[in-house]
Amino acid sequence: MGPVPRRADGTFDESDPPPGTRGSRETTTRPDGIRGNDVSEHKHLTGSTDVYHDDQQLRAQREMAARRGGEHELVLTSNRPLSGNPPTPPVTPSTGAARRPTTVYYHDPATGTTFTWDRQTQTWS
Repeated sequence: MGPVPRRADGTFDESDPPPGTRGSRETTTRPDGIRGNDVSEHKHLTGSTDVYHDDQQLRAQREMAARRGGEHELVLTSNRPLSGNPPTPPVTPSTGAARRPTTVYYHDPATGTTFTWDRQTQTWS
């Protein structure tokens, strides 16, 4: 059985994904934590990396949390100290990584302080 025509003119391009899969990929993910129905992921940023970007793993975990009827959370840490006055985390999530329904936290291991990312102001609180 050959490929099913996909385009209005009846043509099919072999580089097109199979019917019903355009724009989607199945991703297997193992989150760092499951708490009830909630799904949690931890990312430690080192060196000069200051923004954590969305990726297939986070998207799959958001879907997993939704299917479970729970929340998705991302916890960021870094080997760099807090900076500024008042002290703020040295890393931020990208807009994609911080999209709803993900709640993003930054935990500073040196002080034990945890910050929450505010989507509206694009700042830590």
